[in-house]
Amino acid sequence: LLTQLKSTLTKLENSFPDYTDETGYEISGLIINLGENDKDEKVFANNLPLFIKDLRHEFKKPNLPVVLVGSGQGGHAKPDFPGIIKAQQTTAKLSQFKGTVVFTETRDFWPDPKTSPGKPIDSWYGNAESFYKIGIAIGKNMLSILE
Repeated sequence: LLTQLKSTLTKLENSFPDYTDETGYEISGLIINLGENDKDEKVFANNLPLFIKDLRHEFKKPNLPVVLVGSGQGGHAKPDFPGIIKAQQTTAKLSQFKGTVVFTETRDFWPDPKTSPGKPIDSWYGNAESFYKIGIAIGKNMLSILE
C-alpha cells in the first residue's frame, strides 16, 4: 500500500494535469475500505488501530482524519462480514481516535438484487446507486472530521 501511495505521489501530474510542484499537495485525510478479504476477525480487530497509527506515522500526521468504510455487503438482514463491521465500529470509537476516526455505515445501501444489473458474484450486484450513496456517506463523514 505504501509503495503504491508513494509511487502515485511522485507522479501526480499523470493523474492531475494542472498539478505543479509549486502548488504541491497535502494529505488531509484517508479513507480505509478494507476487511472483506480478512479471514480472521480477531487479527483484523487487533491490527486496524495499529494500521491507522502506522499510516499517520508514515505521513507525519498524528491526527490525520480517517474514514473507515463499513464492510456492509449483505445489508442489515444478512451481513457478510459482521465481525469485521464490529471491529471497524469499535476502532472508530476508541478514545485515542476521538474526533479523528469515523465509521461509515454502508449496510443501509445494500441493493435489491431484483432491481440490480449484476449477479450475486458481483460486488454489490454491480449496483451503481449503492456505490453512489456509499460515496456520499463517506464524503459527509470525512467533512465532519476535517474541521
